[in-house]
Amino acid sequence: PTPVLAQTTAGKYLESSMDLYRGLVEVHSKADGGVYRVAWFRRNPGESMSGSVVSLTVCVDSSTITMRTRGQQPAKGLIIQETGYFARQQGMLKLVDSEFQVVDKC
Repeated sequence: PTPVLAQTTAGKYLESSMDLYRGLVEVHSKADGGVYRVAWFRRNPGESMSGSVVSLTVCVDSSTITMRTRGQQPAKGLIIQETGYFARQQGMLKLVDSEFQVVDKC
C-alpha cells in the first residue's frame, strides 16, 4: 500500500482496496479525464461495523471520468454512495470497512 493508504486505512478496507488496485493493474485499467466530485456527506450516529466508532456516508459522482481498460470499450465512471466505518487504531481513526451502492444521482 501507499504510505497514505497504510496510515489512514486498516482491516477489511485496506485489504479490499489493495485487491481492487491489483485488479486494475492486472487488466491495465485507468481513469481518464473528468473529476471525482463529492456531492455531499453525512454522519451516521449509532451505525457501526467491524468495531467502528464513527460512520460517514458520502456520495461521489465520477460520471465525467472515462475508465479505459486494454482490449475493452471505454466505460463511464459511476455515481456511488459509500458508507465508511472508522475505528481507533494506533491513536488515530482509520477507515476499517465500508459498504457502497451505485446510484442514479447524488
